[in-house]
Amino acid sequence: MALPPLEEQKRISEILQDVDGAIEKVNKEIGVTEKLKRGLMQRLLMEGINHTEFKDSHVGRIPVDWDVVNLEDVVEIHDNKRIPLSEKERIKMKGDYPYCGANGIIDYINDYIFNGEFVLLAEDGGDYSSFGSSAYIMNGKFWVNNHAHVIEALPSKITNRFLLHILIYLDLTHYVVGSTRKKLNQGIMRKIKIPLPPLEEQKRISEILQDVDRRLELLTERKVKLENIKRGLMNDLLTGKRRVRITS
Repeated sequence: MALPPLEEQKRISEILQDVDGAIEKVNKEIGVTEKLKRGLMQRLLMEGINHTEFKDSHVGRIPVDWDVVNLEDVVEIHDNKRIPLSEKERIKMKGDYPYCGANGIIDYINDYIFNGEFVLLAEDGGDYSSFGSSAYIMNGKFWVNNHAHVIEALPSKITNRFLLHILIYLDLTHYVVGSTRKKLNQGIMRKIKIPLPPLEEQKRISEILQDVDRRLELLTERKVKLENIKRGLMNDLLTGKRRVRITS
């Protein structure tokens, strides 16, 4: 195997170490921002904004003017519209519309069932712990299999964004059944207890959390770009496709 001169090897290592350093810096920023988001969620979703009086409830201490409701009281459930597709069926239907399951987008196909903004909550296979990944939001045209509940906020009572944040924050493990593959069936899901602030406060809370989410998205995009740059540099510099100029 042909090796570059020693000085060129050192320079290549320095270049790659610089990129590694940039990636590590972004990873630290992501960690700090995720910690900030957890703290904000814990405070805002249970204490609200500028409250001084609290009461005990089924979900913990909440502001006195908040309610606690069953999930079914504030959403419309669209599970009866879901249609699962096999992998063979999806291959024949390749397209641009997301095909969604319990934990996110699985594939892209040429048709859709839903059109609008909905919250998807894992029916099975989700992480139902507090700050887990059992819920996500979809906006636009998409298809859903039978592994994710499809729920839509009743706009006079709750917003989809607040609903998403509260479902991610709450510990839902005591609502699921099954020993091997955990399942959140619809009947039990309907009875999930959630804190309910007034609509305007819901919107303010969601705006604060969305600002942090946007920050996380930007950091994640930066990390992906840096990782792509590193792969490209490794492919070019370690194979000799590009040479490093060594100045004396």
